[in-house]
Amino acid sequence: MIQYTIEQAREQDLVKLASIERAAAALFPNSVITPEERDSVVPIEQLVEARLQGRLWVALTQQREPVGFIIAALEHGSGFIVEVNVLPDHQGRGLGRALIQSVVKWACKEGLSRVTLTTFSEVPWNAPFYERLGFCRIDRSQLTAELARKLDDEKHRGLRGRVAMERIIDASPARR
Repeated sequence: MIQYTIEQAREQDLVKLASIERAAAALFPNSVITPEERDSVVPIEQLVEARLQGRLWVALTQQREPVGFIIAALEHGSGFIVEVNVLPDHQGRGLGRALIQSVVKWACKEGLSRVTLTTFSEVPWNAPFYERLGFCRIDRSQLTAELARKLDDEKHRGLRGRVAMERIIDASPARR
């Protein structure tokens, strides 16, 4: 059985993240993602900045090879999950859940009140998965200006069936 660890990304991990992102994107149906979006990746500059600010975590094998990652951002007093990906051969082993928990712990430590994200509403390993992890869909009328802008931008880029979600964080000392 393969064992994994979740850690802050190391500099040498960054060059491997694009291939993880592309492999994970290949699983999405054509009905929700364009070929251009399927091949796009987080710019290396954004990865470097997130790593330096402690907002980029990787799932590592025992051989210290990255097989998944998650990037968080700080946006208007909330944590935001920018991207989360796991190599297809390593999915279904709790890595996505563990990566998301890293962001929740980070948000708690930062004193944030919630973690938000945007995702596909009907893809089983997207919104339904996040709901099992305590995230709730945000009604369009309740979106912050930033989340509304993100959804509009994603729609403009050709992503279909997107929704914003949030998980309220209890940052009290007893819950950390």
